[in-house]
Amino acid sequence: MWDKAQHAAAFAGLCLIGSWAYLNRSYSLLLGLLLLGGAIEIAQFATGWRNMEFGDFVANSVGIMIGRITFYILHKRGLDPN
Repeated sequence: MWDKAQHAAAFAGLCLIGSWAYLNRSYSLLLGLLLLGGAIEIAQFATGWRNMEFGDFVANSVGIMIGRITFYILHKRGLDPN
């Protein structure tokens, strides 16, 4: 379970930082992060010594949602770092 929490936290952080960096490109950012999460799992499968897990992809997706919701709340409250 700790592995999934780390995946979610990493992608939440990536989404939060990316959302601030690309304010007007939210859909591109979300799609890009989903593709990155999928590509990481496919790359692990291709190595032969790592395991591809659908649960990791789900954890990445949950992290993206958490990061985006956090950004939305902070942005609406005017707590932007800019």
